[in-house]
Amino acid sequence: MKATVLEPTPSKRTLEVEIPAEEVEKERRQVARKYAGAASVPGFRKGKTPAALIRKRFAKEIQQEVVESLTKDSTWKLI
Repeated sequence: MKATVLEPTPSKRTLEVEIPAEEVEKERRQVARKYAGAASVPGFRKGKTPAALIRKRFAKEIQQEVVESLTKDSTWKLI
């Protein structure tokens, strides 16, 4: 993980964090598994929906949760 603090104005700071692709993919798989266990998709029993279908159907939600989780974790590691 690489972090940089930018100072666009004297009263404002921006934190720029780079997270390795392996960590992002690992988190994405974990979140997709969580969605697969809870999602109710027509034609499939709860928890039995194929992972590819879950990733496609809930792509925006999974991406948002991955970003929030990794950002929060990375920020706490830096402090």
